[in-house]
Amino acid sequence: MGHPTLTSAELATSRPHGEKRVLVIGRGSIGQKHERNAHALGATVVTVDPDPDRNANFLTLDQALSAFPPDFFTHAVVACPVAHHLSTLVELLDFGVPAILVEKPLARLDEYQRAANLLTGILPHRVFMGFNWRFNSAVQHLKQHLVDGTLGRIHVAQLWAREWLPRYQGHVVLESGSHILDTARFLLGDLRVVGSYVTNHGVLSTTDEAASFLLASEHGCHVSIHVNFINPASYDYTILVQGDRGTLCLHPYRDEPMHRLELDAFFRGDTERLASLEDGLKNLALLHAIMEKAQATCGLRDPWEGGRIQCCW
Repeated sequence: MGHPTLTSAELATSRPHGEKRVLVIGRGSIGQKHERNAHALGATVVTVDPDPDRNANFLTLDQALSAFPPDFFTHAVVACPVAHHLSTLVELLDFGVPAILVEKPLARLDEYQRAANLLTGILPHRVFMGFNWRFNSAVQHLKQHLVDGTLGRIHVAQLWAREWLPRYQGHVVLESGSHILDTARFLLGDLRVVGSYVTNHGVLSTTDEAASFLLASEHGCHVSIHVNFINPASYDYTILVQGDRGTLCLHPYRDEPMHRLELDAFFRGDTERLASLEDGLKNLALLHAIMEKAQATCGLRDPWEGGRIQCCW
């Protein structure tokens, strides 16, 4: 990582005044990105990952928390596999970490109700979600136009995310789908699911590779979202919003430092720009509704079981 690795004893006594002391759980690609950004922002970083080849400071969260007093960590980032997000978050809350950033989605789809029950009453400024497209300059530009009413009343919104991930074994609904759903909610307000189509074409893997969602905003806007992992030509993220005074179509640039901007906002307590725990629960509810509708209409298998997936309206 290019940064000195401290022993647990050195970390426990490393408390410069005002410094951020961050626990990063998970040293996969996103966890390491958070780790690099935290170092760049001047924080002391402690890492946890069960894979010994990833050279984390600790192999388990329990080991890390046991090595420090309850007031040591000022922040934590949950970047472990989604299946462990909820249990990790609850453990960090019980330990007393003041501010926690959870990568998306908040939990497994089948844990939605449990997550809602467990997290009821959590202080709103304590847990935030890693929906970093809110920090993209094009998305911010469009948001300002919508706030200012430049486009008038919005009738139609279309969002596309197309990319090529030949080695990825995840689910397009949970990965690209969760990000773009949050972007749609950030721009247009709360949404309800009207229909969904999720399919596997056998191009890359046994998981879902392409998905389309039809939603409606609380103001009657028709919202369609399309995501896929099987676009070998190039990466493409497009947002089109049509109102009665004009139409705006943008292509957000994904190589902006969105993760770093998000982490900086997290450290500064910029709650206006960060996605909240409530956002995380609402986005998880939308994802749950999308897959539940698909299962009801087409007998879609549980996405956590793998296998070829196909569903329809």
